[in-house]
Amino acid sequence: MRKVVLPVALAVACLGVVACGSTSQGSSAGGGGEFHLGAMADLTGPSAQTGRSLMNGIKASVEGINARGGVDGRKIALTTRDDGNAQATGVSGIRALIGQKDVLGVLGVNSSFVASTVAPLLQKTKTPMASVAFPPELVSPPRDGIYMTIAKQDAQGAAQIDFVKQLSQSGRLPKNPRVALLRFDSPASQPWAKGAKSAAAKDGLDVVTDQAYALGAKDVSSQAIRIAGAHADVVLLFILPTEASMVLNAANAAGLGHSVPMVGFFAASSKQFMQQMHGRPYYGLADFNYTNGSPLAAHIIGKPDIGVIPGIVLISLTRTSPSEV
Repeated sequence: MRKVVLPVALAVACLGVVACGSTSQGSSAGGGGEFHLGAMADLTGPSAQTGRSLMNGIKASVEGINARGGVDGRKIALTTRDDGNAQATGVSGIRALIGQKDVLGVLGVNSSFVASTVAPLLQKTKTPMASVAFPPELVSPPRDGIYMTIAKQDAQGAAQIDFVKQLSQSGRLPKNPRVALLRFDSPASQPWAKGAKSAAAKDGLDVVTDQAYALGAKDVSSQAIRIAGAHADVVLLFILPTEASMVLNAANAAGLGHSVPMVGFFAASSKQFMQQMHGRPYYGLADFNYTNGSPLAAHIIGKPDIGVIPGIVLISLTRTSPSEV
């Protein structure tokens, strides 16, 4: 089975932005020289772990493209910025990037707060950006220059519900499982929750509670207590990798049974997360941390159970223990 590796996906995004930019800005489209791209992500803020991974993938993609001769024989020059997951910093970062001569487009931005804020500026200056964080309302209907490189957040939530239904049909969850949502509050997680609830209603599943917390929160005990009190059979996650330990500690302290599985979409599986997940089933849909050759893959005991539901790579991780990780 083919696996989608994040740098490859970003390489496609790089090429797409180059293609779009070279048709809209004639000064860079003709002649020789380099193609100029900008990249921005949260490298120092609350979502820095994800942002640094994203930036590393972008840089690796650009290096790979250049090593293979570039695009039409021309290399890609990359200028980077750190937005710190701060809207004002994001705006100034985008202004700095598009102020560079002949910049064709921008890659990255892992914060939906920042992506939502800079979108009007991108459209005003006709600067394309490929991001992982645009909320659905900026993507559908399509807008010139606004490109989403992963599934829209509402589709992510719907996919997680679809997988919960499959768990139920396979006997790994009750016939009508009670579903809880846990998420950091953001322009991305709100449509995610809406998509999950809409899909659950269509499938006859009951979302018993939707618990949100502020980005950067240090404790989610109250949210975990409400989830345990709602007697959830499964918990859907929209969290950052750095929040995993906090979430799991709160779930365990709240008495949420270790038989209650958690289902994430991606980016929720650090080494520490897997250590603490021991005894609790976890399912990651389209989890980029477990692609070929990633260091974290070596920490899986045996081979992960890998399958596919429409358009999504599924990796089931239930066989690690603290002594073995």
